[in-house]
Amino acid sequence: MSIHQQSNSIPVSENNTSSSESQSKPEDKQVEEKRLDFSNIEIPPKETLINEKGRNKTNVFCVRCPSKILNPRVSKFKNVEFSLPMMKQRRRTEIKEGSGEVEEQDAVKETINDFWEVNDIYTFENVGFTNTISGYKYLACADCEMGPIGYYDPDSKLSYVALTRVKYD
Repeated sequence: MSIHQQSNSIPVSENNTSSSESQSKPEDKQVEEKRLDFSNIEIPPKETLINEKGRNKTNVFCVRCPSKILNPRVSKFKNVEFSLPMMKQRRRTEIKEGSGEVEEQDAVKETINDFWEVNDIYTFENVGFTNTISGYKYLACADCEMGPIGYYDPDSKLSYVALTRVKYD
């Protein structure tokens, strides 16, 4: 089991580019975009992922690397609405006119309804947690830091992994 505390505010992507990197060749950008494209990951129908007791039937893995997130039958399916920052985005900044100060923009979010509810953080095989942001911690793969794949609620001490942000065996 591996649990990591991450210091970055939102683990959206490690591909933050500096101004010199942003002047890369067009083919470099195509390779980068292809590497970040998770649209080819097929998520099975949720009915095939949930056993008769409402628990996950299969192993749960990171979409980017082979890291296992959860073992079978350790989390319950839960329909909860929550807005998670998108996985594929760069940090957005804007330069204020006149002052030249750089201001970070809010992350683009996606509303998700289907989650695996995990009662104990030690149930995870490999997961990382961000610092607290707006009352929650975001979850990411502990090996490749892809995320957020879900969130942790410090008040209830429950973690939630989005069904659509992981893959299954």
